[in-house]
Amino acid sequence: MERSAKKVVIADDHASSLLYLSVLLRRMGFEVIPAENGAVALKMIKMSPPDLVILDYTMPVMDGLAALRNIKGDSLLHDIPVIMITAHSHRDGVDEFRKLGAFGCITKPVNIDTLNEMLQRCITYSGGKKRSHLRTAFSKIVSVSFNGLNRKFSAVTLSERGIYLRTEAPLPPGTEVDLRLPIGPDGILHVKGAVIYQKDFNSIIDPGMAVEFKNLTREDEDILTACVTGTLAGDLLEEQDEEIISA
Repeated sequence: MERSAKKVVIADDHASSLLYLSVLLRRMGFEVIPAENGAVALKMIKMSPPDLVILDYTMPVMDGLAALRNIKGDSLLHDIPVIMITAHSHRDGVDEFRKLGAFGCITKPVNIDTLNEMLQRCITYSGGKKRSHLRTAFSKIVSVSFNGLNRKFSAVTLSERGIYLRTEAPLPPGTEVDLRLPIGPDGILHVKGAVIYQKDFNSIIDPGMAVEFKNLTREDEDILTACVTGTLAGDLLEEQDEEIISA
């Protein structure tokens, strides 16, 4: 059975960068193991191999480049994807990262969309699926109308293209629904959708159903993106003493 959350080891010697990136990744649904340098990260990786490693380039004791060499030189670890994070002043090292086998490189401040795009390219979920849209925890009550009935469900997660609702009695896949989401400038966003799958009590996630949004307007898309990004990192963006994460 697949774990409920993909595991990511993040190494960065700057406490604020490590904190904000760790919080952001957890809100995106990952299990995060923080490390203050490459040597500590390597020990953690060997004890329990993660699904992904994120390394800052410049660190004491063991920098990101040395840690990358160790990971890619170990037959038990070399298949783990590694993303490097670097300051703009170190862009010359990007070619070397790639030669050593890094999946990709992101410059600081880390842009949320760029990070999400790279995460979803290098991580595969159950059934070989890839997630292409930002998602976040979303504990709100959502009103759902279907077949002349109206019910309220507790939301679990929200993405730019769908929502997961917790319920002991999920609707059958294919059921068309009208949703009233408690978001947006007017307080309620009306969207249409269809149930695409359901999970029961034997699932690794909350029992419930996933609804894919249908026929979204450009305005709907903008509202959903703003809501997801704001929920993920709104407070983090405000708290930063230096720009570590950008929207």
